[in-house]
Amino acid sequence: MSIAEHLYTHGYISYPRTETTQYPTQFDFRGILQNLAKDSRCSSYAQQVLNDGVRKPKRGDDKGDHPPITPMKSDEGRLSGDQARIYEYVTQHFIASLMKPCKYRTTNLNFSIKDDEFTYSTKHVEDPGFTSIMSWQAIEESSISSSIKKGSVLEVKNYLVIKHGFMNMTTNLKFSIKDEEFTYSTKHVEDPGFTSIMSWQAIEESSISSSINKGSVLEVKNLSIVEKETSPPGYLTESELITQMEKFGIGTDASIPVHIGNIIQRNYATVESGRRIIPTKLGVSLIHGYCRIDPELVLPTMRSEVGEQLNLIAKGQADYELVKEHVLSMFRTKFVYFTENVRGMDELFEDSFTTLDACGKPFSRCGKCLRFMKLVDSKPQRLHCNNCNETYNIPISRTGVIKQYNGDKRCPVDQFGILHWSENIGNTIKSYPFCPHCFNNPPFEDMDKKVGCNKCPHASCEFSSIGSGVINCFNPDCGGIIYYDKLTKPKYKFNCNKCAITIELFKGAYNLKLHDKECFNCGANHITVEYKENSPLPDGVSKFTGCLFCNGDIYNNSILVKVKDYTKSIENASNRMNSYRGGRGRGGRGRGRGSRGRGSRGR
Repeated sequence: MSIAEHLYTHGYISYPRTETTQYPTQFDFRGILQNLAKDSRCSSYAQQVLNDGVRKPKRGDDKGDHPPITPMKSDEGRLSGDQARIYEYVTQHFIASLMKPCKYRTTNLNFSIKDDEFTYSTKHVEDPGFTSIMSWQAIEESSISSSIKKGSVLEVKNYLVIKHGFMNMTTNLKFSIKDEEFTYSTKHVEDPGFTSIMSWQAIEESSISSSINKGSVLEVKNLSIVEKETSPPGYLTESELITQMEKFGIGTDASIPVHIGNIIQRNYATVESGRRIIPTKLGVSLIHGYCRIDPELVLPTMRSEVGEQLNLIAKGQADYELVKEHVLSMFRTKFVYFTENVRGMDELFEDSFTTLDACGKPFSRCGKCLRFMKLVDSKPQRLHCNNCNETYNIPISRTGVIKQYNGDKRCPVDQFGILHWSENIGNTIKSYPFCPHCFNNPPFEDMDKKVGCNKCPHASCEFSSIGSGVINCFNPDCGGIIYYDKLTKPKYKFNCNKCAITIELFKGAYNLKLHDKECFNCGANHITVEYKENSPLPDGVSKFTGCLFCNGDIYNNSILVKVKDYTKSIENASNRMNSYRGGRGRGGRGRGRGSRGRGSRGR
């Protein structure tokens, strides 16, 4: 489903979380087919349907949600791996649903050998129809010689007689040891039948001595007691959990993945190898707390009953107002009872968890009380101020690293300590500075939540898009600012604050400094780069000051400057991540530095 969602968000297929299999009356089949006709891999099939006339599917169910999954545009060879396979299947299924049915002719040959009658059937495809694109449903053809007519005599070249049964004799030996009764069974094969050729189904023979008769006394040579214990069932896999949710009527095809994603995001459970859903300590404690107060809050029965009532409303078999009044009254009663007894939940959590005040280590200065906030390492990571009793979210990533700047770097807006965030994505490292308070409470109307200082338009902050900006992004469709992240030293990088363009430059340099002075030609800020030894700068000089982009000897030297676009690498890495995260926001609007706009130079 995560792959299907990626294809949907990038415009390749329609909304995937749908139960409807019937197309709307005015659905634009022709428009989609015309787009697919531009794709070399399916153009012939799409064009064939257009030429033959679109045959609207006659069957399907309308569940009242979204139309069936359909391809929305050609992938133009951009997709690979599982993405390409799922997109190809959706495309093939869509085109096939509009094609002619498959037509084939069956020929039956009836013949006899002695007194036994036999039938041999062959199939000949007259029109492959939809199976020409859905090849896995194609009819396997076979033929009979045209010389065979009614009454023909056939020569039997070889035959094999297989018996369809087998006979075995079972002997049961019943005996007792003190007051315990036991039975020992043996099997003797009298006729192996078909098991003579299907040896893996053969009966394993055993025997009892012929001297043993009814009433015989046996000597016990050895007696041992083997102690064993039952083992608990394994954790549910994601597919098994979905099956259970469907069984109890919890959610729909569209909402079930959302429910699972929510418990993962809230750290009630994790997804481990084999797509197993493993509850966390937090999730187990929460369930035990609910069970201690009101078990019905966690059992599936109550929610299932509400779902059934909603289905009755949809079918016109129940009154909406009566159902609403009943459900609200039930939940109101449970809410009041739960809040009156919530101390039982608190006691359970106090035994299992520590408070935010008691965990974490001093990390960054709070701008309100000027004391150090603690970095809480438990998932999700966050900053907590014991004095102000406030918690601040920070960027989240599996490979993310948060660092402090040398010196007391403060946000000029709120005096919170500036921190640095970096994460490995694909073949590159994306990084930016951020203010914990601004990250959660944007100080400007046009600034989004959860963005770094590199997207902040503050004029006097050295970390903002104005203070650290170098030049407008080279990508004309981006509108971002390429900025200098000082903590990338000694692997200096200029990154775009919107897209994946990165400039890797001056590897091994001793220092790189950004100036306020702007280039008259392109509007980029001047820089100063210094090398202590083995300088790769032109003529071996150890220092350069000026415009990087207007100096061809430096900018066009691939040893000194490399402009890279990591869009593809980041997309591939994001597709491999099972993080249950939503889409990334675009961030605030890019700003230039100073009154003069920057140019956009490419290589």
